[in-house]
Amino acid sequence: MTLEGVVVRGEGLGAKLGFPTANLSFSGLSPARGVWAVAVDGPGLTTRPAVCNVGVRPTVSQRQRLTVEVHIPGFAGDLYGQKLSVRFVRKIREERRFASVDELKEHISRDLIALGEPAMVHSAGVEKLNHDGNLLGRLCALALIVAVVVALGRICGFKP
Repeated sequence: MTLEGVVVRGEGLGAKLGFPTANLSFSGLSPARGVWAVAVDGPGLTTRPAVCNVGVRPTVSQRQRLTVEVHIPGFAGDLYGQKLSVRFVRKIREERRFASVDELKEHISRDLIALGEPAMVHSAGVEKLNHDGNLLGRLCALALIVAVVVALGRICGFKP
């Protein structure tokens, strides 16, 4: 399934968590709720893997309004008002409420690691994430390091 939508301003929560998202306004059907591995492209944005949440963001919002938001690893440009095409490749996990924002961030890091699987990249038809072709590997390694540090901190009783 491919969804096309225009990027609109959200609440900025993704950026505050360290995972900025492009919030899409669209009409028509949406894919099932959950966290998805996707391939995204648009004006000035070559096709690249990303993570998309389709749902109501139960950890950070009490509203039950369906949102579609895409985190594009390594992208730092301005997409407001741009039309994006989001091709849903495979479901990573169900959307769920986490006990804390830190737990949510840990799972987002795991979702990004899941993007690094070669099957996702090949099925999305993405040859390279960017010109050096190695950014995805570095992002996945960083996400793994963050997840390990968070887990070790919890085991050792560290409270941020």
